[in-house]
Amino acid sequence: MRPGHLPTRYTAGYAFYREGLDQAAGRLAAYVNRSGSDVLDEPATARARSGYLLRGLDCGAVDADEVAELTGLGRAELDRLAGRLAAATDTAAATVAGTTGGTGAPVGADK
Repeated sequence: MRPGHLPTRYTAGYAFYREGLDQAAGRLAAYVNRSGSDVLDEPATARARSGYLLRGLDCGAVDADEVAELTGLGRAELDRLAGRLAAATDTAAATVAGTTGGTGAPVGADK
């Protein structure tokens, strides 16, 4: 990829998450709230929708407050629905403990 491609790549990715935000958030909220919807979703679909929203959050296309307003869910709930609970917990624990790779070794101990 050439540097000139980066702006269009970024724009395309950003637009992808912006355009699908309302539908993904609406269907996920309906699933979580067990409310009526035009589509009957199952757990795998909720996992995919929450993953979509998380990727949108991670790339900066959507805002956490915006997702929370549309779904009623925070980052932790989205992580859980997406099946990312263990990874999120491990990362948070490593950050708090100041360790790397789950080894328990302090950061920089190998130097």
